[in-house]
Amino acid sequence: MSARRPALLAMFLAVAVALLAAGPTPAATEVPPPLPPDEAQTLAATGTQSSGSSTTAVDGITALNASTLPESDTSIEGGVSAQAAVGLAPLAEGNLIAARPACWASAYWHQWGTWPYQQRITDTTYWCAVYGSHITFRSSTTTASGLLCGVSWGRDS
Repeated sequence: MSARRPALLAMFLAVAVALLAAGPTPAATEVPPPLPPDEAQTLAATGTQSSGSSTTAVDGITALNASTLPESDTSIEGGVSAQAAVGLAPLAEGNLIAARPACWASAYWHQWGTWPYQQRITDTTYWCAVYGSHITFRSSTTTASGLLCGVSWGRDS
């Protein structure tokens, strides 16, 4: 038997013992204990800032449901029902039945701070329109999120 095999076995056992002795590591989703206020403020105000957006087609029910959120800001074309504005009912213009509106959702977000003190503001806007003609519906909602930082200020503004 070569000296190589016992050396590999000894190295394997040493690694196994070291891993077991280290104990369990906290999961990435666990919330760490809060830091003192001055350290927390530093982490909340420093770190990377990033922004992004995404736009997707949505159905009329999704757009209409977004307008029922208490903090939503919604406008609907005058003289048109909410169902017609999102394409769930026929949209009549004069004596003609117009094409049904199509709907989209766009979410724009901005984030700052260092984990776990990061904060994010997201503005989600749903809109529906008769393609090539006019917008029939728009509903926007702004939300705030953060792991340890309070975001109740987002509901107060």
